[in-house]
Amino acid sequence: MTARSVDQPVEGKELRTHAVADTRVERDLQQWPSTRDEEIVEATYGPHGASETADHQTEKPPGPALARILSRRSAASYDPGPAPDGGLTAWTQVLCTHLTIFTTFGLFTSFGVYQTYYENTLGIAPSTISWIGSIQVFLLFFLGTFTGRATDAGLFRPVYIAGACFQLVGIFTLAESKSVWQLFLSQGVCLGLANGLQFCPSMALVSTYFVKRRAFALGFTALGSCTGGVVFPVIVQQCLPSLGFPWTIRIIGFIMLLLNAVTISLYRTRLPPRKAGPLVDWASFSELPYTLYCAGAFFSFWGLYFAFFYIGSYARNVLGATYQQSINLLLVQVCMGFIFRLLPTYYADKIGGLNVLIPFAFICAIMMFAWIGIKSMGTLYVFAVIYGSGSAVIQALWPAVIGGMSRERDLKKAGVRMGMAFTVVSISSFTGPPLAGALIQMNHGSYTYANIWAGMSFFVGGCLLIATRVALVGWNLRDTVTPALTTSFPPNAYLGCNQAEANANGTGDRLFDPSTGATFRHSVSVPVTQQTCRTYCSTTAPGAPYLYFGIEFGINCRCGADFFIPKIQVDDSQCNISAAGDVSQAGGGANRMSVWQYVPVSPLSSYSMLKNCALQT
Repeated sequence: MTARSVDQPVEGKELRTHAVADTRVERDLQQWPSTRDEEIVEATYGPHGASETADHQTEKPPGPALARILSRRSAASYDPGPAPDGGLTAWTQVLCTHLTIFTTFGLFTSFGVYQTYYENTLGIAPSTISWIGSIQVFLLFFLGTFTGRATDAGLFRPVYIAGACFQLVGIFTLAESKSVWQLFLSQGVCLGLANGLQFCPSMALVSTYFVKRRAFALGFTALGSCTGGVVFPVIVQQCLPSLGFPWTIRIIGFIMLLLNAVTISLYRTRLPPRKAGPLVDWASFSELPYTLYCAGAFFSFWGLYFAFFYIGSYARNVLGATYQQSINLLLVQVCMGFIFRLLPTYYADKIGGLNVLIPFAFICAIMMFAWIGIKSMGTLYVFAVIYGSGSAVIQALWPAVIGGMSRERDLKKAGVRMGMAFTVVSISSFTGPPLAGALIQMNHGSYTYANIWAGMSFFVGGCLLIATRVALVGWNLRDTVTPALTTSFPPNAYLGCNQAEANANGTGDRLFDPSTGATFRHSVSVPVTQQTCRTYCSTTAPGAPYLYFGIEFGINCRCGADFFIPKIQVDDSQCNISAAGDVSQAGGGANRMSVWQYVPVSPLSSYSMLKNCALQT
């Protein structure tokens, strides 16, 4: 048998692994020592990790170079275990992210208040003013690619603090702004940079704490946009007539200062840094469901903020409402998010985020077409209630579905994958509102063209979301597409028939760490198959999903986050009833375990983690 390079394409079922050292498998799937590091290790201890001096009984201490390498390996291989899915620390991060979104997305959600105010005080075309809000949301999403990767690299705190500084500079300079270009720089660019530096990292951080309850947790954080979308307009409504624009904005700035101090002191990262890796994980776009989902999000967000920007202007300019009435209309639309950002996410954890998201995308499309026939304030309030509900679900669930497309082993890429999707959405969010304003101006103040464009955007987005679901689970309407199972099962990597070392009781030590694993047992008459064991370890086992699973005696299924490479690997005939790695067969025997590892979509990446193992044909 010859060793195969990990740079060559290999099919999962053809691989065998041969342990060349009695070492614990490192669990870090991203950061690995360089080739030069391996040369230093071999020069010091030999290719098998042991000292090659004549006296093998004397342990040779590592030199300085080797010590540094081992130190880096230790940091890279640290694994905090499965996501806790609860607990004080996890829910504290949810609360902090809620407050972050309150000051970032919440301020942007209330931009309709400023849109109407700027139109009346500055006398500028709506499409021109909408560029201020568009650049703000564009930077919020666009910076996600960079801030998401920085978060994965362990730079969450510096990035977040930089965002806090930009936010405070932007809000207090906004209070002094008196022209369009000053508003654009302070509210659009500076606050947009602040939002981008804080929003995506905080969302990615929360997603590392939850798997089974991720949709609910992210839905609660998304409520921050509703809280901010209500609080900030109320402050403007109450303070603007009596205090004026500068002091109204300063009050908002002092609130932001307080909340930034709270969140900076309470945020805690969970995963170790992932130093290596590209800024953009292009391999994610090779996954058809992920690509379709990003395209669906693009079209859905293209028309999403049209109503938030222009519903107040429509009420004033077309229906003759007062400025206070236009603010109340926006508040009604935003307030619906308190219910529909939380309740649907609860069911999303049970039946799947896509199953909840798809109907509401089409509801938003219907409401955009219905807007064409609205001629009174009463019907406009009805529109605000229904559209506010549908848009709230889209904004709350779409990050959770992205997180669900990454299994536990890919949580260290959560920031990159979410940031990439945010960047895609940033383009549509940036161009949507100004395009709507241009269509209104082209149609001499009529909103019909803009309504048709926004409705078609939602319709195309909904169709692409359906295509995403089909790519994941096919046309089976009963499939729940739960967040933990939103990626299709790739082949498993068969890691051989392994013999556990006998202990004092003669039962054999486990190849998985029992403190970070789970197990179940079938009756002798009902053997455990590979697929049965895999399903258990990825869905129903406590702490699931796990990276490794194995079968003993044909009836015991064991799951583990660690795989201790045994000293003895035996012939496959001592483990498998029929064929090695066959998905339909049981395996294992007395002190024997058939072991498999999940293979990511990129079939090579999982094998690079097997330190001191040679991949064999």
